[in-house]
Amino acid sequence: MALLHRPIAALGLPRGILPNRRAANAALLRVFSRARRHGHALLLLRVAGEGGMPLPAAFLEAVAAEIRIGDLAWCEPGAELLLLLEDTEEGAAVAVRLRERAAVHGLALRLHQAQFPRQSLTLEALLTEAGWRA
Repeated sequence: MALLHRPIAALGLPRGILPNRRAANAALLRVFSRARRHGHALLLLRVAGEGGMPLPAAFLEAVAAEIRIGDLAWCEPGAELLLLLEDTEEGAAVAVRLRERAAVHGLALRLHQAQFPRQSLTLEALLTEAGWRA
């Protein structure tokens, strides 16, 4: 069975974390459209284990617990995990909590961020700003 057609549970991801950007695409379009229409800021967090180490399942469960209704989380090759948060002030607090949770799991994180519309106006530009390379 092709990877994109497997149920998310079969990929070992907790509920709330999508397996790839393709699965998140429709929701990403809605979030960006709503942010543009209402003039809201967005925060993109790129989360990766130090030295390319995979993120452990217990840490991914902790990330899933931080995801709010309007937030999106998905996996990207080479970037481990991306979170798009609708409230940038709360998003900064989420970043702090992710670092704290990583410390509990003995995990060193690489955490990069970019803001819409302050730094970038498109998802691709946000990804580039956050250090993701295709």
